[in-house]
Amino acid sequence: MNMSNQKGFANIVLILVIVAIVAVGGYFVFSKISEPVVQQPTPTPTQATTPTKVPVSPAPTSAVNTTKITDKANLYSVEIPKDWKITRNEGAKGGQLSDITGESPDWKYRVDNSAEGPCTPSYYESGVSFQFHVNNQEDTAAHYGEGGGPDTGVISKKNISIGGVNGVYHVFKEPCTSEGQLVDAHVNYNGNGYLFRFAYNPSKYPQAETAFMNILNSIKFTK
Repeated sequence: MNMSNQKGFANIVLILVIVAIVAVGGYFVFSKISEPVVQQPTPTPTQATTPTKVPVSPAPTSAVNTTKITDKANLYSVEIPKDWKITRNEGAKGGQLSDITGESPDWKYRVDNSAEGPCTPSYYESGVSFQFHVNNQEDTAAHYGEGGGPDTGVISKKNISIGGVNGVYHVFKEPCTSEGQLVDAHVNYNGNGYLFRFAYNPSKYPQAETAFMNILNSIKFTK
């Protein structure tokens, strides 16, 4: 073999070696690329726990839903529900020193003028009607038919305190009231007689006595 043939053979071997190296390297590179990519799980964001809201009790009715009124003689103040209507607020007239009347927005009252008998039947259908009255003399707190049982006169009676003054509380029914009843409170203060009264139907307004007591508890004597 001459010298030129040996050089040619060596070149061929060198080329084959280079091709082999490139082929092996390409295989490893291709293998790396072809490996499946393992995806890391995405961490679930932690949600902040919202504290449970505890229902807040509404403020007392006397602080939010009432309005304070004062009688014409400026003898006392009293709080009534804001949506109740004052129909009369009078001052002195004869033995009367002051008189306030009114009603709740759902007050319904009717009389049966077709009925025969000694009186005209009246019906308290819904809501409440009220009267706050002051005389210039002490009140005896007496009623027609007192002790007459559940159909007429006083149904129940108890002692209470109004504005720090001892008084008398009645639940009663008047003879001509066919549906409904009344509740009132009497107190004497500085020689004057005070009468606070509700007319209502207990089957339609079972909370009437509670509302009445809230009003009595708001009374403040000013003279």
